[in-house]
Amino acid sequence: MGLVLAWPDVAFAGPWAQAPGDWYASATITQEELEGIRGNRVELYGEYGFARNWTVTAKSEAVAYELGGQFDKEFWRATLRR
Repeated sequence: MGLVLAWPDVAFAGPWAQAPGDWYASATITQEELEGIRGNRVELYGEYGFARNWTVTAKSEAVAYELGGQFDKEFWRATLRR
């Protein structure tokens, strides 16, 4: 029986960065139900390769339920990640 040694390469966790000038965009519209109340959700997401190994991201999300504002929410975020 032989002994095998493995030397791992550097691993990076998390999402990959967009190449400089490259971009990705996504739009999603869904219908959901919360305790019997129907609602609609809209999500917008985008990424842009700002520089080598640097990506700018932005996300906007809103949900509105048919009975009004008690559960309605809006959210957004922007990040710069490496």
